[in-house]
Amino acid sequence: MNRSLRFVLLAACVALVATACRVAPGQTGGRERLLAPTGAAAAAGAVRISIAWPARETQVIPAETDKVSVSVYRGMSGTVIASATLLRSAGTLSSTATLDGLPVGAVLISAVAQDAAGKTLAAGSVSLTIEPNAITPAALTLQSILKPVITGLSVGNGLPGAQVAILGSGFGAATDSAPAVMVGGVAGASVLRVNSGLVTFQVPAAATTSPIFVTFNSETATSSSSFTTLKTVEIAPASTTSFAPFGFVKFELTGRDSAGATVSAPNIPLNVVARSCTGTCSNTDEIIGTSKLAVGEEAGTITVQAGVGSYVANAVVSVHPFGRADVPSDMTALPPVPVPVGNELTTARVALGKKLFSDKKLSGNQKMSCATCHDPNKGWSDGEQRSTANDPTKKLPWNSLSILDSAYLPKMFWNGRKTTLEEQVIAVFGIPLAMNASLSVISKYAAETYKDEFIAAYGATPSADALLIAKAISAFERTVVSPQNTSPFDRWMGGDDNAMSAAARRGLAQFLGRSQCIACHTGTAFTDGKFHNIAIPSVLAPPGAVAVNAKSEYINGRIVDWARYNISNNIADLGAIRTPTLRNIEVTGPYMHNGSKPTLEEVVKHYETFDREFPNVSPLMPFEQVGNNVEELVAFMKALTATPSITLD
Repeated sequence: MNRSLRFVLLAACVALVATACRVAPGQTGGRERLLAPTGAAAAAGAVRISIAWPARETQVIPAETDKVSVSVYRGMSGTVIASATLLRSAGTLSSTATLDGLPVGAVLISAVAQDAAGKTLAAGSVSLTIEPNAITPAALTLQSILKPVITGLSVGNGLPGAQVAILGSGFGAATDSAPAVMVGGVAGASVLRVNSGLVTFQVPAAATTSPIFVTFNSETATSSSSFTTLKTVEIAPASTTSFAPFGFVKFELTGRDSAGATVSAPNIPLNVVARSCTGTCSNTDEIIGTSKLAVGEEAGTITVQAGVGSYVANAVVSVHPFGRADVPSDMTALPPVPVPVGNELTTARVALGKKLFSDKKLSGNQKMSCATCHDPNKGWSDGEQRSTANDPTKKLPWNSLSILDSAYLPKMFWNGRKTTLEEQVIAVFGIPLAMNASLSVISKYAAETYKDEFIAAYGATPSADALLIAKAISAFERTVVSPQNTSPFDRWMGGDDNAMSAAARRGLAQFLGRSQCIACHTGTAFTDGKFHNIAIPSVLAPPGAVAVNAKSEYINGRIVDWARYNISNNIADLGAIRTPTLRNIEVTGPYMHNGSKPTLEEVVKHYETFDREFPNVSPLMPFEQVGNNVEELVAFMKALTATPSITLD
């Protein structure tokens, strides 16, 4: 029996979220069953375990094996948070189990092969980190229990008093004897034999960097890698300020070993250890992830501590009521419109561009104009999920972007395929489902119809490339900007305390703090002008329907637009679309590049409920619990409304 007691257990760790996932009523099958129920506050991860049972006669698995018992432990502790038993029966080729509802972060997986009487025949363990939007395969090998073998350590470093797990097999199963652990020549503290494949201990104060030794009944196993005992911990910033409610502070942690060398990514916990308020502290502060602090709602001070036992470093956060000083200085009223050399704004150019903007004869079928998809009465969009094409039986691939404040953007279209307004206008003329116009034909028409206006504006009439048409339309579009200092947000920033409601001010605090909307919606136009995959599927219909956008594909069962990838050829841009401005967002719905969100409330909810397994999702998406308050965030976004009073004759 003992000559070959090894088999491989494959564990796929599917980390879904660091916040609650919601499943629509009636949603079943596929990945949906791995999602946490509505309202769950903890992370929702899962471990999928599969065993391919070899034929009994090969003796790769002991012939006596009746079942494999699998346990999942939280972090480095001996606390079981999930378990499963995979039975082996005659004719069974494989067994699979899925353990749901696991926390995002470090977990230990341990397994033992047992006979029908429950006797352990083989054992092993593995350490995994469940991460948002990741699938991590791991091989868990069960080995003979007769001799201790260390296959790995749960962490590579830690402060004295930190909990460490030793992974392996043969840890005292034959006699149930207590193990001994040595690190740096010093005995480990609080040694616990969890089972035949898992031992935990606390790092002793006098330990130094060295391999770890574990001994059972005079048999000693040695770890293949050294464990670094940390001697000090540093936290930065040591003091800082934040705002209530929902300020968000990120700390940098550093460890140093006994020689004073800096240790990156130290295994050091961060905790809130004290809170004092100007009144009664009614809200609990929260460590999000491993080094971020979301403060509560009261002003006062918070003491954050990194480390354990006597090996600690403290930082103090002074919390004050939210106010104008907490708003980044670059998020004030819009600056002057940037204008390219050669198309400076003049009254004649803007007036001509305004006429051309509404002229349907600039389209191939003479039934569309720029204003068809960019109506000033609809926030300079068209209010449709996807715009109606020049063929009324068809739709354009994406939702029509508003041209409001587009003069400030570095790239045009959802995928950024053009860099100037002039290039964008020329491109739209050539889109078959849009204007579908011949440049030479519309140039001839414009030269005849608007001859005097072109000469007054540019000193010439359009040539066959239609560039002067594009320049004139672009000149007009550069005047379609948010009125300066007139939105409730701008007026509040200017000193009008009553310009924004209390709900909108709280929404702004969330926007800047815990919800971290500012990660992408930054600056005066509330956009970084960059491209991000935010887990919005393609505009393609469900499987079996006719595609309206051929440049999309299925990945892991999801329809993903090529989007920015089609322009950059960088795989990191797959599914990435341009961050839209939030100014006047109230009047430019429906939202998202596929028009799938009819209201701002649905937009905000998306960032709580998005598909965490969507391919290539941006790391800036809120995988952690961010506590979005939908109504207050929407109230703030509506406070960015200041639609210009421009009409089209």
